[in-house]
Amino acid sequence: MLNRIFASILVSLAIIATTPGCSVERADDTRTFPYLAEFDEARAKANDFQLAILEDNLITEAEFLEAQDRYMSCMAERGFTVVSNGINSGYTLMYDWNDPTASAADVYCNQSNFGPIDSLFFLVRDNPNKENMPDVYARCLVKAGVAPAGFTGSDLDALQPPGVIIEIPTATNESDEPDTLERFPDLDLEVAEEVIVPGGKSLNSPEAEECFINPQGH
Repeated sequence: MLNRIFASILVSLAIIATTPGCSVERADDTRTFPYLAEFDEARAKANDFQLAILEDNLITEAEFLEAQDRYMSCMAERGFTVVSNGINSGYTLMYDWNDPTASAADVYCNQSNFGPIDSLFFLVRDNPNKENMPDVYARCLVKAGVAPAGFTGSDLDALQPPGVIIEIPTATNESDEPDTLERFPDLDLEVAEEVIVPGGKSLNSPEAEECFINPQGH
């Protein structure tokens, strides 16, 4: 069974991940909360279940996991088994992703349960101050010893020509084709090209992959 997928660096600048034991915190003064507009937009499109989670500008890990459980239960009711490997480790899909019936079920179950909760949880969790995401990744890469001191988000951008792919460990799939996580719905999957940080390590290294998945290191 395939146990790795390939995610584009360029797209990964929008990828946010988290670890158990953490939650997305709301600022005391919502006027200073950098993601208020995103939450307002999400609430405008949310169903009752999602709205109950989003109404306080706070998505806890427990709330995320509840949405995840509802998604997996929804899929199971339609005959498709999805097994969670943990928030950072994606899912095992116990069906053929190319099955159009499964794809339709996934769209319905995702939208009716996860909806905006999934992306907002990761977005706020790993970039709470709404900074330039390459800068967030660059700080993590320096801290992890992948990049030398002084390495910046601009330096990271310069290492990312179009088409460069970073290999990120995620989920397993019964089929022979690589598959994406729910939070990576639009990625093109290709074989990774190794990129070395000058004076540092490969952006394909486990340390670098962890930074792209969990840049705050929680």
